[in-house]
Amino acid sequence: MHTNWQVCSLVVQAKSERISDISTQLNAFPGCEVAVSDAPSGQLIVVVEAEDSETLIQTIESVRNVEGVLAVSLVYHQQEEQGEENTMKLSRRSFMKANAVAAAAAAAGLSVPGVARAVVGQQEAIKWDKAPCRFCGTGCGVLVGTQQGRVVACQGDPDAPVNRGLNCIKGYFLPKIMYGKDRLTQPLLRMKNGQYDKEGEFTPITWDQAFDVMEEKFKTALKEKGPESIGMFGSGQWTIWEGYAASKLFKAGFRSNNIDPNARHCMASAVVGLCVPLVWMSRWAAMTTSSRLTRLCCGAQTWRKCTRSSGRASLTVVSLTRTSPWRCFLPTSIVASSWRITASSLRRNLTW
Repeated sequence: MHTNWQVCSLVVQAKSERISDISTQLNAFPGCEVAVSDAPSGQLIVVVEAEDSETLIQTIESVRNVEGVLAVSLVYHQQEEQGEENTMKLSRRSFMKANAVAAAAAAAGLSVPGVARAVVGQQEAIKWDKAPCRFCGTGCGVLVGTQQGRVVACQGDPDAPVNRGLNCIKGYFLPKIMYGKDRLTQPLLRMKNGQYDKEGEFTPITWDQAFDVMEEKFKTALKEKGPESIGMFGSGQWTIWEGYAASKLFKAGFRSNNIDPNARHCMASAVVGLCVPLVWMSRWAAMTTSSRLTRLCCGAQTWRKCTRSSGRASLTVVSLTRTSPWRCFLPTSIVASSWRITASSLRRNLTW
C-alpha cells in the first residue's frame, strides 16, 4: 500500500531557560525529532515526519502548544509522490530529512549538524531571496529558498513590517502550490481533429497558437457586435503593472469596460456566506499574521445598522493566531450621532 509519506522542518523559538525540557518533550512526540538545539538563541530545529497530511498538521499543532514555545515557523516541506517504488526508501527518506534540517538551519542562521552538512556539501546550497507573498493583498514578506532551479522552502521574512517573520498556512505552502499537479502551466484549447471546436476536448497548445486564436475571435466579435461583446477575467494575483496593462488594453484600446478579477467571485461567495451566521459583516484586511490588531476599524455606520436590525451589536473576532483578545486596540469611545459605545461595553459584547 502506498502512503503519502512527508517530512517537514520547523524553526521553534522558545524560552532559553526551558530549551532542554522542551527538547525532551518534542522528542517524545511520534515522528518528531529535535535536530538542533541552541540555548543562547532560544531556537530549535525540529524535523517532523508523518504518513499523511492530517497527522503532520496535528504534530505541528502539538509542538505549538508545548509550554514555553513562543513561535513555530514551517521552513521546509516535502512529500513522496503516490506510487513511488520502495527501493532504497530508507536512504531516500534519510536524505530528505537531512535536506530539511539543512534548510531550517540556513533559515535560522544556526550551524548545520554533521549529517545535514554532508548533504549540503554534495548539493548546490539553498539560496534565499526576499519576495512578497502573492496569495492575498495583505502584503506579507517571505524568504524563498531555491535549490537547483526549484523552490524548496519558504518562510516569513523577519524584516517585513507587515508579518514580522510569520506566515499563515497559505504562505507556508507556497512551494507546494507552485508545483501542484492541477496547476495550469500552458494554454489549453478545445479541439477536435486538430482544429478549434467548441464541443471538443481541452488540448495543450503553444502560446503562439493561443494568441492567434484569441486575435481572430476578438476581431470577429468587435466587428460584428462591438466592444460590449468582449471581456477579460483577470487575476487577484496580478502585479500593479499587469493590472494597469490589462486595464489600458481593454478600456483605452478596445473601448470596453468588461474587465474583472477573480476576486469578485471569490469574495462575493465569502461575504454572503459570512453574512448569514454573523447577520452583518464589514470586511477588513487579512490579519492572520499580525502580532497585534493595528488596523481594526469599527465603522459607526456599520454598528448603527447592526443595532437597528438586531437591537444589539456584537463584535466577533476570528483569530488564527495565538493572540490575547486584549492585545487588540479598543478606542475609549465610538460615537455615532447620539448613539455611544464605550470600550467597556464593547468588551462585554466581544466574542473571541
